[in-house]
Amino acid sequence: MIQGNANLILESSKVKTIAKKILLRYFKTLDNKSAKELLDDTNCVIEIIPEKFSVWNY
Repeated sequence: MIQGNANLILESSKVKTIAKKILLRYFKTLDNKSAKELLDDTNCVIEIIPEKFSVWNY
């Protein structure tokens, strides 16, 4: 379980920069049709900053 703070980022230039970094993790290039559509449809990013988390051992 993780506890933390969430920030909603709405500034267009910052959102596009963060979205590009995230999409490049999953797509080799942003020239892919799906990557372009996701980038165009993204208008906000939720940033979660963890403060406290616990690990479960089974």
